[in-house]
Amino acid sequence: IHQRLRFEALLSNAHSRVRNRCFKACSPGLRPRLPDGNSSLPHQIQVFPIMSSQKDDDFVMRSYDICPRVEAMRVPLVYQAPDWIAAMQANSDLLDLLANLSGFDRPMAVEHFNWVADYLLCRRQQGLGLYPGVTDEIYDRTISLHSWIQTRKFPSDRAFCRASIGPFVAELLSNWKSDLAHKADARLFRLYSAHDTTLIALMTALKSPIPAPYYASHTLFELYASDEAHASPYVRVLYNFQPCNIPGCGAADCPLTAFSEEVSDLLPGDSWSSGDCGAAQPSASPYYLIVTLGALCAMLFVALVIVMAVKRGTTTGSGYRKLPAFATEDTITAATPV
Repeated sequence: IHQRLRFEALLSNAHSRVRNRCFKACSPGLRPRLPDGNSSLPHQIQVFPIMSSQKDDDFVMRSYDICPRVEAMRVPLVYQAPDWIAAMQANSDLLDLLANLSGFDRPMAVEHFNWVADYLLCRRQQGLGLYPGVTDEIYDRTISLHSWIQTRKFPSDRAFCRASIGPFVAELLSNWKSDLAHKADARLFRLYSAHDTTLIALMTALKSPIPAPYYASHTLFELYASDEAHASPYVRVLYNFQPCNIPGCGAADCPLTAFSEEVSDLLPGDSWSSGDCGAAQPSASPYYLIVTLGALCAMLFVALVIVMAVKRGTTTGSGYRKLPAFATEDTITAATPV
């Protein structure tokens, strides 16, 4: 891209260290659609760079990473599955070796293993040396296990899929509904910059599972519509430019009504946040927080006055008040949340 495009305003909440990364991720898709020398972004194009909002707020693109219930569902669906246990046991020597080389604790957590695998992959792709002690054989085993873990962590269970990628599917359908209702102002192109895990979650939910995506992999959703009365809109889904057959559609060109029906069980309901996602309720605004704290303080003051009035008569003969019994270790343990 020739200019720092005006959509930089979309990155106002991004950490500065990822801004260049956002631009680099978006530029391949934007370059063929922007006229040379044009410093403005055509209104028909809308860009959603990854990390343009804080991770903990991005339920559209990262719900699989921030919804507590997703990780809870992974326990029986993934971590306790026989194939997962067998894979971890078969590669225990590899995990111990990488833990020793990288300084992570043993047994090595899956998250830490993924960090090391990503680091090795990036260094190899950039022609840089690997960790001392990491041979080509160890590298190949690491990348193979990493690829398997990335896909295995996204089972096809529909409740899991709804929690992990449902908000994005809902936004996709909502955008299309708006575009069809206002064709004159419809967006011609929306670019979401995402992660490899986003693609895995999405394609698994669409019942078109993919291997671990390579760099710059992408999923295209194309909506075709006509002004002719007898023509119904239809959808085409492509992964890395290869058409995908969505179950329930019967062909690569899927009627929008059939596509909507196929993904209807992925759409979040009214209780999605507390139910499927298991997320905490949104924090209160500062005004209501101040009012709430004020009311609590008033209640505590009243309670203190009442306690003082009651305690005035509970002194010992020598005039000293009786101290309450200290909490035992058992009572402390029982009262501590797990």
